[in-house]
Amino acid sequence: MQKDIRTFFEEQLPDGSVIHSFAKRIFVNPVDGTVAIATAVLSITEANEGTTYAFIARSLAADYQNIYYVDLDTDRYIEYSAPVSGEDMAMECRGEHFFETMRLSVDKRIYEQDRKRLLSDLSKKHIMEEIQRNGVFVTTSRMIDTGQPVNVRIKITRMPLGNHIICGISVIDEAND
Repeated sequence: MQKDIRTFFEEQLPDGSVIHSFAKRIFVNPVDGTVAIATAVLSITEANEGTTYAFIARSLAADYQNIYYVDLDTDRYIEYSAPVSGEDMAMECRGEHFFETMRLSVDKRIYEQDRKRLLSDLSKKHIMEEIQRNGVFVTTSRMIDTGQPVNVRIKITRMPLGNHIICGISVIDEAND
């Protein structure tokens, strides 16, 4: 059984209010596969309270293929990805050693002529220096996941609270060799 499977939901109701809820898998029966899930309503935002930060964030995240939420103290991360419809982000996985994972991904997924530069750009030290200097780290590269290179933009910003960063990867257009 995978542990700590959880999801947060925001759903707009017919009256315009928004319900914020949480669901977590707490047990899977090993005999018949039945799943027990705990759910909780966290809050309800009334329709007249206006636009929420969650809707703003969802709109801004629509351009990203993948988003990583990274704890800089432990290098643990959560990966979110957008389904083909692009409307909502779904949690893909949790992992450790974010910067090492990114370096391994470069070796497998990045166009050969871009690898050396991108490996240098994606060091934790370099990223944090760029964020300190410019408030954001941004780089582009060619990815070859589908066999044909596509240009991708990697944008990393620091979260205002805690010691975390957000890394977003978006496809910006078809690459030319």
